[in-house]
Amino acid sequence: MKKLTVLLLILALALSLCACGKSAAGTWVLTGFISEGEDYSQQIKDSGLSILLQMDEDGTGYLDYGDHRETFTWDREGLMMDTVKLLYTLRGDTLSIGINDQKMTFTRR
Repeated sequence: MKKLTVLLLILALALSLCACGKSAAGTWVLTGFISEGEDYSQQIKDSGLSILLQMDEDGTGYLDYGDHRETFTWDREGLMMDTVKLLYTLRGDTLSIGINDQKMTFTRR
């Protein structure tokens, strides 16, 4: 009986953790960029350059950089820009997107 109770408690905890997962929806600011092994994160910070990634709850969004805006759709796996799907990972308030030998890191605003 104790084993069954413990098992049910573990299952309940696991399900509650899954239900509390954060959504990627929101406004994100580019804070890191690595290309071909070179880290450009400090240059982005020093330049005052602001690159925003907006992900709306309805699965649409845009990347805003300077006077350019690229629209996309997104789901739990990645962003779809034109015909390319860019996979992302979400850890707390950090969202990372990898493209070939480049990695962009965004922080939730």
